[in-house]
Amino acid sequence: MQQRLPLMISATFFFTYTMSFSVLRQFLMRDAGAPIFLISLTSTVNGGTAILMATIWGILSDRLGKRKFFLVLSCIMMGIIGIMYVYASSPLDFVLITAAFSMFSSAFRPVSMALSSEYATSNSSKTRELSFLNLSNSLGMFIGRIMLGFTLLMFSPHKVVFVFIPVAFLALIPVLKVREAGYVKAAKRLHESEERLLHFLKRNGLWTMYLSAFLRQTGISGIMSLSAIYITENIGLSKSTMGFLSAVNPLVQMPSHLFFAGVIGKIGARKTAAAGMALSALTAVLFLGARSAKGIAAGYMAIGFAFGAFINGSVSFVVQNSPEPRKGQFLGMLSSSRSLGSTFGPALAGVLASFSYSLMFMVMAFLMLAGCVLTLVFCKDTYSL
Repeated sequence: MQQRLPLMISATFFFTYTMSFSVLRQFLMRDAGAPIFLISLTSTVNGGTAILMATIWGILSDRLGKRKFFLVLSCIMMGIIGIMYVYASSPLDFVLITAAFSMFSSAFRPVSMALSSEYATSNSSKTRELSFLNLSNSLGMFIGRIMLGFTLLMFSPHKVVFVFIPVAFLALIPVLKVREAGYVKAAKRLHESEERLLHFLKRNGLWTMYLSAFLRQTGISGIMSLSAIYITENIGLSKSTMGFLSAVNPLVQMPSHLFFAGVIGKIGARKTAAAGMALSALTAVLFLGARSAKGIAAGYMAIGFAFGAFINGSVSFVVQNSPEPRKGQFLGMLSSSRSLGSTFGPALAGVLASFSYSLMFMVMAFLMLAGCVLTLVFCKDTYSL
């Protein structure tokens, strides 16, 4: 606990900050007069930048053995770049700032997951460590959503940015106390697995998990990229109400992380991840059928429960089927796969929603179900490194 606590606290603050901006950015752009398609396009830029950078950060942290350095860098740059949103006045401003924001925020997740997995030795304890880290991420998201709901009641979106800026620097304080874990020995063995990338991608269908993660993220990111606009303009709820309702998602995520960490030990990472993808598709159906705050709350509950299954199952599957010296790279590739979905999903959703929100929700649900089927068919729970 003493090892993991600083990392957990930092992750809580970090995701309080970054996950709130995913919603706040939509309101900032809408206030600036941006059309729906452009708001979705900016989300695409966010995901597109992370596609490349998440894997690069993972590789760099593997090779240099300085995971703590990259966590510190990410926290500092997030605070600095966030301030720039206040001064954005044109679509190009939002695009450039979002790209820079994504570039440095994409370092935290793969590097922190790799470090967390190194705190444990057995696969069961790795699953437990990762579930605690995921719980911290969700706690941060929950706190951020609650803060967003209250602050939007009192201030404009531009002023709310200043409320969140200190949170990024609060994440920096516990990071300074984070310890590296068993990494020097792993770095010396790095060259032994240098030519075995394709071997590990093929083994037990690891490549399929990356593909399925892309499909699931395409669907969920497509929905979330327009959720604030859909809820406020189509359902007719206020911005602050939308902020409070979105907090249901991380609130449900927290117990679901611990629940599905236990489920993985019984049915395996593959089936757990697939269940998360199927439950994610349910979200689209609930949002489409929503006519009031209760329907939207049900949709956010489904997202939260689904995410606990998906993220713990997929991360555990990658950790179990990747070589020890390259955890950062393989986890970075998972983040990049999801970021690719975050890039494609909002753009696709923007196009589909311009015709019909119903069409958008149905296509997103289909993509997530496709990921579930692929995972069940091609991935295998058994592994041997």
